[in-house]
Amino acid sequence: MLENVCIVFVGDPDKWIPFEKVERDKGWRVQLAKWPKEVFDIFLQNEPDLVIIDDFPESKVARSVFFKLRAAEKIPFLVLNDSPGDIRFSRLYGLSFIHMLKRNPDPADLVNTVNRLIELYHKSQ
Repeated sequence: MLENVCIVFVGDPDKWIPFEKVERDKGWRVQLAKWPKEVFDIFLQNEPDLVIIDDFPESKVARSVFFKLRAAEKIPFLVLNDSPGDIRFSRLYGLSFIHMLKRNPDPADLVNTVNRLIELYHKSQ
């Protein structure tokens, strides 16, 4: 089991509530950030294992966070978005470290995706 895992969620707190409980049960640190400054403060404390961004690229906050953090390509991003252009957007920018999932996913799908991404991240370290 992975320990000392830190996940940052950028977006609507209501979308995070069901997932936060599951991850806290695993002993992982789950940090919610609604503004770019909050994300950067978290990065100053320690580098997260995964950044989940809600409503990217439509949300100005999501875009700001993503484009400022994308230099840290070793950290995977999970984007929650139902935009029909999201796949083209990721290909356009060559974002191989970004993974997409529909907004409001089934909680089990979200947890499974996050677990897979974090395990891949730790294997690459």
